[in-house]
Amino acid sequence: MRLAILDYGLFEIYANGRKIGIPGYYIENGERRILVDTGFHRDYLHDPMGVCVADGLGAFGRLIDYTPAQNPAAQLALFGIKPADITDLVLTHGHVDHVGRIDEFPQATFYVSAVERALPQPNYWNGKSRIAWPANRTMTIQEETQILPAISLFPTPGHTLGHLSIAITLPELGPVLLTADAISRPDELAENTYADADDPNMARVSAQLLRDRAVHDNAWLVYGHCPQQWQVLRRVPYWYR
Repeated sequence: MRLAILDYGLFEIYANGRKIGIPGYYIENGERRILVDTGFHRDYLHDPMGVCVADGLGAFGRLIDYTPAQNPAAQLALFGIKPADITDLVLTHGHVDHVGRIDEFPQATFYVSAVERALPQPNYWNGKSRIAWPANRTMTIQEETQILPAISLFPTPGHTLGHLSIAITLPELGPVLLTADAISRPDELAENTYADADDPNMARVSAQLLRDRAVHDNAWLVYGHCPQQWQVLRRVPYWYR
């Protein structure tokens, strides 16, 4: 089994000037080819500021690096993988920077939390959405679920009420926790504040759960949007094994 970190662009948050990477993940295990999250909608390529404003994201920040190379198909192509090759599509949560291209993998089994899938459409951003749920075969996650012996999805609610994180065990590196936005950066743990979460108290509990699990399993925590970690992560075409 091996893991690749995909680059879906760079976003600047106006309030603090923080520049955050937008990651996706690709996992291969035998014949299973698993994509986690899909980045921004294709509309952002043509008019990033206009679409930011239309989506209500413009008051929060702006895309400062998003090119035709920073989408799932282009990133996967660096490995010779086509969208049709993806067998499993995992959505950590339905926000704008995670859900934008879920319609490009109709053949894949779609994994999403039961809480998120119960919404009429992905929560996207600020009560607006340009995304519908796909018609894929769908598996809804309510509790920790192994989708392969070394890969499990588990609820980490708070950032959104149906947020999922992912635990994998690589043959050389060992346990890895892909926290997504349950811990977007380690400063959240130190500050113990989750003001941007749908439920800050639940977010606090989920972050603690992840931290405790990382200590117990001696796991590497891959944060959702940590500027410092983003600088040192080895992204495609590098493999973590």
